[in-house]
Amino acid sequence: MKKIIIVFGLATLLSLQGCAAVMASNQPHKKNLTVLEVGKHRNNVISELGAPVTSETINGARKEIYTFQQGYSKAARISRTLWHTTADIATIGLWEIIGSPTEIYFNGQNSHMRLYLMPKIK
Repeated sequence: MKKIIIVFGLATLLSLQGCAAVMASNQPHKKNLTVLEVGKHRNNVISELGAPVTSETINGARKEIYTFQQGYSKAARISRTLWHTTADIATIGLWEIIGSPTEIYFNGQNSHMRLYLMPKIK
């Protein structure tokens, strides 16, 4: 009976290996918000942030609302992945008890942007 418990415990421990590291490497990418500067084309905004949630025209100006998840830079994702991998190895997988919920919590920030696009004056 004791062997079964040990085998079951090891199987559970091994199944948790790498989750936080994988989650850290799969976090959303950081959005380039310079596309929101004055004079940038609407297509640049859509390619970076995705399609607007709402779009309406008021007095000749277009009002659009975008929602997106602001992620992390490549360097931040790599360093978090390396940290979780090192902590997993050092603690024989016990780090997953802390690491996985941490990565679930820090999965990017939901953001909303309201843009007013004015027609070009000729």
